[in-house]
Parts: sequence; structure tokens; C-alpha cells
Amino acid sequence: MLRRPASGFHLAGPCLLIAAFASATMISSAEADDCPTIQAAMTTTLRAPAYRQYLTQASSGQEKLVTVAVGPTIYMMLSGNGRPQQMPRQEIQAMAQEEMQGTTFSACRELGRETIDGISTDVYSYRYTTTDGDAGESKIWVDAHSLLRKQATKDGWMRYEYENVQAPQE
Repeated sequence: MLRRPASGFHLAGPCLLIAAFASATMISSAEADDCPTIQAAMTTTLRAPAYRQYLTQASSGQEKLVTVAVGPTIYMMLSGNGRPQQMPRQEIQAMAQEEMQGTTFSACRELGRETIDGISTDVYSYRYTTTDGDAGESKIWVDAHSLLRKQATKDGWMRYEYENVQAPQE
């Protein structure tokens, strides 16, 4: 069973992470025209060779590095003691696929263009419902390489970086 961190973000679902995401997802409603683009960006991000993921919770407004993915390993900084927890990337991808298979996307639409950290992105909004009843709305910012640059919900947002990523030093 997939365990979620107390942050309110899914470990590997529509609100994250993480990172992210699988291709076998149900799409509903006639207005779901941009859902395949959104799902492709999530999948591309999950499979990127390396990335850093930062979480900002709406309640605190403080940004925290939570995930570094390099090669076959994901380093997660969830424990609060500063020591990253290592997980095989394949395990995270399998968890993401399991969750995404039961997630329904709807009302997917492009909102326009914005620049994130100097990078031009297309902005999309969508609604999601998971099999365990979690539902909500999210926005994502997708660059020209179909990589997420930002992802936001009412609980906060995730920011992604792909340049000069290295494994954290212990």
C-alpha cells in the first residue's frame, strides 16, 4: 500500500512527486482534451535522468528540498534529521504507476504561458480523483521538453530543477 507523507502531497500522484507517474490512466469527460499532455509531462518528469524537487507548503511558505533523483536512486529528505533516505528509482516508479492507474483526470485545459526561473512554460489546470477518494484541483507548468517545472495545489507547490543535479552528500 502506498504511504503518503504528512505534507499533504502524494508520494507519487497528481500532487507530486514525484515525482511522479504512469501512462495507463483513465481520462473522463469531454473537456479532457489536454489530459494526455498533462500525463505525458508527469511521465517524462518521472523518467528524467536527474532532478531536484522542492516542496513549499502553503501554510508555512518555506521551501524545502524533498527529493533528488540521480540515475537508479531517489534520495528523499523526509525524516527531518538531514539524512536522505535512499530508494530504488524503480520502486518509486512502480508506486507511481499503481496510484496513477486508479486516478481519473478531468477538466484538463491549457491556461497560457508563464516563465518559471527564466524558462518558458505552458500552464495547465486539471481535476483529479484517486481510488481512495482523494480529489482536488492542480496546476502544472511544463517546459518545451515536456518536463514539469512547477506543480501546485491548495496545499502548496512543488518546484523542479534538472540542471547540475548530483546525489546529496551525507
